[in-house]
Amino acid sequence: MKIIEVAQKPTNTHNKLKFNCMKTKITLILLAIFMFVGNSYSQIDTDSDNLGGPVLIGKVLPFTLPFNNTNNQPNNSTKVAKTSSVNSKLSVIPILEWPNPGAVHLEKTAESTNSSGKWKINILAQGKNISIPTDVVLVIDNSGSMSKTKITSAKAAATTFTNELLNGSTGIRLAIVTINAPGNAGTPFVNQGFTNNTTTLNTAISTIIASGGTNIQGGFYAARQLIATSTATKKVVILLSDGAPTYSYQSTVTTNLVPDCGSISNFNISRNDFEASHIFVTSSNYTNIAGNGRDFDYTLYTLTKNCNGNKTFTAGNHGIPTKYEAALLMNSGVDVYTIGFEVPVGGDEQDVLNSSQNKGYFPATSSNITNIYSQIRSNIAYAATNAIFTDPMSTYIVLEAGGTPSYSVSPSTSGNVVVSKGTVTFVNNGYVLNDPDNPASGNSSLIKWKIIWNIGTISEIGDHMYYYIDLAPNTDPTILYDANETTFMHYTDVNASAALQTTPTHFTIPKVSGGKGSIEIIYYAVNESGQPINSVGTIVPKENAVKLISGNSKYYIFNGSTALEVNQDYTVSPESFYTSNSTLYQLYCSFGAISATPTPTVPNVVVWFGYRVNVAPTSTLVQPTCSLATGSITVTAPLPSSGISYTVTGTNPVLPAVTNTTGVFDGLTPGIYSITSKSATGCISSPSSVTINAQPITPAVPTAAATLQPTCAVATGTITVTAPTATGMTYSIDGTSYTNTSGIFTAVTAGTYSVTAKSAAGCISATPASVTINAQPLTPAAPTSGGDQTVCETSPIQTLTASATGGTITWYTAATGGTLVSNP
Repeated sequence: MKIIEVAQKPTNTHNKLKFNCMKTKITLILLAIFMFVGNSYSQIDTDSDNLGGPVLIGKVLPFTLPFNNTNNQPNNSTKVAKTSSVNSKLSVIPILEWPNPGAVHLEKTAESTNSSGKWKINILAQGKNISIPTDVVLVIDNSGSMSKTKITSAKAAATTFTNELLNGSTGIRLAIVTINAPGNAGTPFVNQGFTNNTTTLNTAISTIIASGGTNIQGGFYAARQLIATSTATKKVVILLSDGAPTYSYQSTVTTNLVPDCGSISNFNISRNDFEASHIFVTSSNYTNIAGNGRDFDYTLYTLTKNCNGNKTFTAGNHGIPTKYEAALLMNSGVDVYTIGFEVPVGGDEQDVLNSSQNKGYFPATSSNITNIYSQIRSNIAYAATNAIFTDPMSTYIVLEAGGTPSYSVSPSTSGNVVVSKGTVTFVNNGYVLNDPDNPASGNSSLIKWKIIWNIGTISEIGDHMYYYIDLAPNTDPTILYDANETTFMHYTDVNASAALQTTPTHFTIPKVSGGKGSIEIIYYAVNESGQPINSVGTIVPKENAVKLISGNSKYYIFNGSTALEVNQDYTVSPESFYTSNSTLYQLYCSFGAISATPTPTVPNVVVWFGYRVNVAPTSTLVQPTCSLATGSITVTAPLPSSGISYTVTGTNPVLPAVTNTTGVFDGLTPGIYSITSKSATGCISSPSSVTINAQPITPAVPTAAATLQPTCAVATGTITVTAPTATGMTYSIDGTSYTNTSGIFTAVTAGTYSVTAKSAAGCISATPASVTINAQPLTPAAPTSGGDQTVCETSPIQTLTASATGGTITWYTAATGGTLVSNP
């Protein structure tokens, strides 16, 4: 063990060139910070670290991470695929509609004041944070110089940061590290491992006590050990310190320059220059803490050389191992932020902290810590980046400012324009007209200022801007005027694409007047239960629901004017149906006429009316058939669900309303029917009309005959149907053997046939007709006889015989038969 007398942290600085740690480009974007509040603190104590005497520093036990039984898994981390870059990960977000992750929402309103014609303009820029598994380590300098009000402010800020960052976030965890363990100065301590439990984190923060020296390398080392256990997509370390390190781990160094004899203190290079550019740590022994707790300088390199006598060159300081440790974090892909809490400008403290980060060094004071906190916190969980809001005044108003406007960042309200973070510039955008209602009146000397607000990142916590305006001279107090010209915001969305929101498409330009009031009317989309929804049906606050009116809203008109008398009641009646983007919407049943009254304190009244997509039911029909005289209706949309009922009413013939919850209606006689659906909340849809056709007519028994029979020369006959006759009628004989539409069947062979008629509707005559085609007559064979017979003239009577097959024998006397008695 070394026995070292430890004194105060140095407040004077060395005029040195600073050592620059090699940095790598980090493609992942995330960061964290905590806010410090309270009284300012000046390092003027004689014992800044409040060590009070000698402290044993030297060999220490190897650093180990404590067991942590709290929730150490990122929320929903298994649901987010890890990728090599932010853009490739974020591109999986399907849409950018509020309130989906990555969506951006803008609001702009006018608020009346107690002065006629004076208004307060309010702007809100808000985003829905993307969910990326993120682990953040807060490293807090709890050395003696942070005691009293400083450590109190640091703890309060860390608590605020923790609560606000984790509120509503998914996949983010925090860990707390201090640079001095309780009772073991100079040794880092993990006050709390990774968790998303705010109660656990707040308890760990509350127990931090300021005491001991400053081992910033130790804080980075402890953070690096925690980060090594992390499987989060993004990893962040944020370190706060109020001074230069007075401790570090014993380290091995190398150089790229060997000093030689020269004119600068007997050597050719000064210690400052050598430390800045030529000495590098190659490793550190984390079981041996070096330093006396008093000095920033610490010998890392020694060279003895004969330069007009033996001379010894020494160099090194605790900042070099500190920067080495930070570089190990940064080179492993960790985002590192450092905060110098009231540290001297340009000194060793600032140099070490500025050289130990790759995402930002923030010189903090009690007056700017809130702005610093807001900037960094919004980059941990964000929806959009590079946001620039452009807000030009209209010719009808004048921005309140004595001359060139100024801005301030809240909590300061000293500027003409007040923002929650970022910077503001003002551009001369022309001049207000002498008479704003007369384009030919010429320009006045009043400038139309354009406000350009560089917001940076847009996050869920929201950022605000406000300013005051007055109505321009010669404006008409009975008219509502646009407070601004076209207002817009450019930003980079989560898919790394350039995005734009502008009035009136995405948000509204507020209207102002001199003593008059207004009623703004907003139509928005609701579901079947009357709840506000976005375009994919997600339930959202009504402010974020789909707006149906072009430009989001319209103003109530009374007697041809949108400027209304205050303290007067007006009845605003919504439309029963409204078409938006070619979609027909129906007023939800719980909405009706609203009585609205502008007042001097609330001159601008906003009324909201909910509309659902017109849901006239659709259905399928089963029409009457040849054998069934009735039809049926089956509702196909909206589909049956809890609480939905359906009603069918007949108009021709008149049919009393029939209601059920299945949407199936059977046994309907021919006629015209009206169908409606009714939601569980009692809203009735617009009707749809369907027709049940008349039952198809069955043809009569056909009238049919064999109009031609076979002959000796023709083997077939013809059947002709003469009735029934109708358009589309078809006729068949012998079932389906012969079918046509003429009713004439030729070349019909001998036989008896069933003849049927079939209507265009497919109905077949109930009883067929029967028609017979005869067999063709037979042709006889050549006759045969018994041979020649001799008839004697002298014989008085002779008998002749003959035979024939398949025919009839006819004699010359016209007698027939096989014999003939002949009288010669």
